[in-house]
Amino acid sequence: MSNHLKKSNPCTIHPPGPYTHVVRYNNMIFLSGQVGFKPDGSIDKDAESQAMQVFRNIEACLASEGATLDDLIKLTIIAVGSESKAGAAKARDHFLKDRYPACTFIVVPELYLPEYLVEVEAIAALP
Repeated sequence: MSNHLKKSNPCTIHPPGPYTHVVRYNNMIFLSGQVGFKPDGSIDKDAESQAMQVFRNIEACLASEGATLDDLIKLTIIAVGSESKAGAAKARDHFLKDRYPACTFIVVPELYLPEYLVEVEAIAALP
């Protein structure tokens, strides 16, 4: 492994499955897709609440590398159905306001597990 490559899992969010939450390569930070797990492993049933938790998880992942939401350069948001898209957009707008990075918004009929209504992956860059 390159000494410029660092993999980590912040202890402030729910542990991942067989993957790493955060991979940093030099000044680039890549976040695995985040779903709405609270630190205790529970997940709310509505998309907006899940998306709010997703963005809290993203904040925690970024903070673990000394970054903030201002350092985001790309988001990929996946929402189950148009009603979930609306909730995800509200959460995105709440956290990012007028600081939007590049973004791809994908609406799908169902994710791999039916309780997951929103998933967001992110890329950030530090100066």
